[in-house]
Amino acid sequence: MTQIINYWILTNPRSGSYFLSSLLNNSGKFNPLFKEYLNKDNDEFINPNKEIPKNCKVHGYQFNTYFSSLDELENKIGKTKYILLERENIYDRVISDYFARYTDVWKCTKKDKKIQTKFQIVEVPYDLKKIMKIYKSYQIEPKWNIDKDHLKVSYEELFKNTELTLIKIFKYFEIKITNQEINKMICSKNTTIKLDREDKKQYIERFKEFINTHKE
Repeated sequence: MTQIINYWILTNPRSGSYFLSSLLNNSGKFNPLFKEYLNKDNDEFINPNKEIPKNCKVHGYQFNTYFSSLDELENKIGKTKYILLERENIYDRVISDYFARYTDVWKCTKKDKKIQTKFQIVEVPYDLKKIMKIYKSYQIEPKWNIDKDHLKVSYEELFKNTELTLIKIFKYFEIKITNQEINKMICSKNTTIKLDREDKKQYIERFKEFINTHKE
């Protein structure tokens, strides 16, 4: 009898989980699809006291609301493989969060032209007070302390070397995938894209300089 394995993406906000989830979902190899099932603000919220999703992407604060450890999770759903997805550049992450809040654009696929346009045209002022509030919230967010076998993937690696990163992930998952299938996943119109604009890049450097200048 083949052992059923679950696949969970462990991450925190603005770390590329929408992008990775959309890529994996495009493969057609995961059912259910990767979503934030433990997010109470989502329509697809699943109460873990009644049901726990086989495949899931979850932020630290969401996980800690329902589970004390990965052991507790596995006692309920069985063997699970984990991707630890982190964004190494804290300044990039903070400003990404700030722009998402200000424009109300949190994710966008290649086919969502109206959303892309909205993100580009909304004027976003440099509000240091609001940016610092996000930064401080990240300083106290739950940290992932993983004592299970897992694969660590960085946001930066995922975007820079998408194909190689996916090959590594499927190898860790022990799921067969061809280069043709991976290329199809990346090129799909359902794949989430990275939203960028020139002032966003400037704000990252500006905020980074501010933090480095005001270090104790």
